[in-house]
Amino acid sequence: MRNVLAVLILSCFTQITAQKIEVDKISGIYHQKGSSPEGGTTYILYPNHQFVITFFGGILKGVWEQQGKTINLKTDTSPHYVCYGRYIPELEGIQIRFNVEETNETLIQLNTLNSEMTPLFNKAANCFSRPYDVTFKEQATALYFLETSEYLSPSPLYLFNNNQEFNQFLIINLKEEYTRTQQFSIPFVNNKLLFDSSTTSRKPLSNLSEEDAFFIENYLKSDSFPIILTPSERFYPNSDDPELTNTIPYTRLEATLLPRPKYTISKTPLLYYTCD
Repeated sequence: MRNVLAVLILSCFTQITAQKIEVDKISGIYHQKGSSPEGGTTYILYPNHQFVITFFGGILKGVWEQQGKTINLKTDTSPHYVCYGRYIPELEGIQIRFNVEETNETLIQLNTLNSEMTPLFNKAANCFSRPYDVTFKEQATALYFLETSEYLSPSPLYLFNNNQEFNQFLIINLKEEYTRTQQFSIPFVNNKLLFDSSTTSRKPLSNLSEEDAFFIENYLKSDSFPIILTPSERFYPNSDDPELTNTIPYTRLEATLLPRPKYTISKTPLLYYTCD
């Protein structure tokens, strides 16, 4: 009996040790070649089961796990809308800066939710030119936002209550790849990730430049949308109006998620862009 227990304990210890070795073998840098001129996609897997995916114009993070000969990855998600506010004494009325994904087709309503919501951009808008700043004469006690693109999965209505009498707001709305959880699996055989059309060998994490390693480490640790947004943060906006250029921080407003309402869309957008 003792011999049987010893074999079982040794077997479990061997499996745990093997798993630890496997993690060390899996963590590293993998590059998936792409057919577009922008290049491919780089997967960076860390021993603590965090990962980063970098591609042209974007970066994602999440967690990974090994299941047999497969690596399962799950990305983190961001809210559809994030609202920051602050008070600027010299500002008349209110101002909203929209840092949004144009193709998400944002609708907005201030204070009272009516059946008719106002589109941020005109229908079939193109030739966009940032920044997207809109000024209102009325004060805002409540701000409603909704994505309406037919190409997106239905998302809730976002309500932000302005209980602190802010008069300048920053609205952030990202691409769907950041607001939707992505889960996918990649075969792992002989220290290689097997993509649909190619395989890629593992390179050690030490191959990262000091600058890249520092950036990714901070990215994994940081909150993309902190409660207080300071000039050192990624989404802190630059002001084009010298009179409003300052370092006053923004405060994040709490979001209330509501069911999608029945609505009509106003024919008058807040901003109009066209190449014609």
